[in-house]
Amino acid sequence: MSVVNYDTIKIAAKATISSDVDYSTGNVESENNVIVKGSVRPGFIIDVAGDLEIGGAVSSAQIESGGNVVIKGGITGQSSSIGAGGDVDLKFIERGTIKAGGLVVIRKQCYYSHIEANADIRCHPDSTVLGGILLAGSSLTVGNVGAESCEPAILGAGIDAGRYLLLRQLQKELLAQQEEIIQAIQLHGKGSRPKKILRMEEAAAETKNKLLTLNLIPGTELYSRVGQGSKREELEEEDPMYVPETNIETVRIEIKGKVFGGTTVMLGNRKIIMKQDLSRRKFRLSKNLKSIMAVPL
Repeated sequence: MSVVNYDTIKIAAKATISSDVDYSTGNVESENNVIVKGSVRPGFIIDVAGDLEIGGAVSSAQIESGGNVVIKGGITGQSSSIGAGGDVDLKFIERGTIKAGGLVVIRKQCYYSHIEANADIRCHPDSTVLGGILLAGSSLTVGNVGAESCEPAILGAGIDAGRYLLLRQLQKELLAQQEEIIQAIQLHGKGSRPKKILRMEEAAAETKNKLLTLNLIPGTELYSRVGQGSKREELEEEDPMYVPETNIETVRIEIKGKVFGGTTVMLGNRKIIMKQDLSRRKFRLSKNLKSIMAVPL
């Protein structure tokens, strides 16, 4: 029996694999809870309906679980991915991907990885995050973030990861549309606008409107931001901001150690890029929800 996301109880049998998952076992598919005593070798797949516990490491492999995942070793390899309906608990991850329906616990380090959690992301106070993207539907706790001459990390809390990816897609789409319009105008000259260019401008305006009004906070309507202005930072959130999934006023990003300048910090729809190094800070939204504040822990 296991509990998934605090509100679902799953009852399943338990299967144990005493070795590595490799050519001797092949890929693993099960409707039960599974324990792997060894590691998961490159190129192999584990797909289980219940909980999954791996005693070793995961190297360039794909893991899917309908329940909770515990990896006592670490995860390495750009092609490594972990998907879980519940929580994920692991020692470290390097250049991998995690998508969890619950929370994610990282006990040592997270290097250049993409982490998504519908609930919290909790890193050990002595852990290190270098580069990558960490997006928590609720709050985020990390140890040390960044290093000299390191690609800056993106830390997000109170964010729907799927909507963040949509935001990035819309940004790319708008940029491509604007470049296409410029090229068309250069081709036709600066006189009257042909209908083709007018249609292109209308499409770009629609994309921009989606980009501005897209609400990243879980549980809100997709395009529900309101207000006047040409930038996302100038728009306000629909009132009230209390939704079943997220109360954005209580969401926090806590830095237990040091965070380097250049790191992006996102809380809901608000974003800042840190201009200087800071230590032991808690990031939260101001009372009017319009700005991000950093206060000492």
